[in-house]
Amino acid sequence: MNLNKTYHHFVTFLLLALMALSLPLLTQAKQVQRDDADILISPERMESSLKSDLVRELAELTDMKAKMEQLEARKAAIKAEISAYGYQDTAHSYLLMVSQPRVDELEETLRKNWLTSRILAKRVETFQAHYNSTSILLKQTSDGIELARKQMADIRQSHLSDTQKDLLEDATQKVLDVLNEKKQLGEHYLTIYEDMLDQLKAKLKAKKVIAEKLAARLKDQKKASLFTRSEPYRGLGVQTSQERLQVFFNRIKALFSTEFWN
Repeated sequence: MNLNKTYHHFVTFLLLALMALSLPLLTQAKQVQRDDADILISPERMESSLKSDLVRELAELTDMKAKMEQLEARKAAIKAEISAYGYQDTAHSYLLMVSQPRVDELEETLRKNWLTSRILAKRVETFQAHYNSTSILLKQTSDGIELARKQMADIRQSHLSDTQKDLLEDATQKVLDVLNEKKQLGEHYLTIYEDMLDQLKAKLKAKKVIAEKLAARLKDQKKASLFTRSEPYRGLGVQTSQERLQVFFNRIKALFSTEFWN
């Protein structure tokens, strides 16, 4: 009898202990459920967040449009600058075709090539920086579009009222529209910059090739000029000696002529 009572008390104690241990877990689980429910059924908070997102995205879109206008305005000037680099390369290539170009002219041409290459390299660096920053913004915009679409699906599947769903879907759609416009504008922006970058890089590469040829030609011409200066009167000296010998022989010959003694 005592054994049964002891066993009964032990089982009762064990059940109470298990209930005590499980109570905090149940309370925490219920709290998480309430938090999730609060998130799903808080259209005011979600609407406020969407309004903030819309203001931020509109500001970025306005900034992108301003940059695009600047780029379109500068595009003609940039193309003209790229064409001018091509004309300069053509003129420098013609100089390389001259059989005996002057050393000073080669030096001046090489100097101009070097200065233009520095300007070109700076242009490439600037354009590359704009391209990279726009690429990052475009990636962020694409991620935002995916997030907005997922949010739209979550709203449709939520237990909110139809009125609340319509309100949040409309707010989300406004953000999504701005994001899509940003994406299209960013892609167009990148297309223009990529085309100009390719042209600028090609011109910079061409100038490096011409600079190497000019430097090699300048080196050869300096050697040729040095050789010419070392013997400037070589041909004239031989001719003068021959003329003097001829005059000397003519005088000797004249000593034996009849006319000289008469």
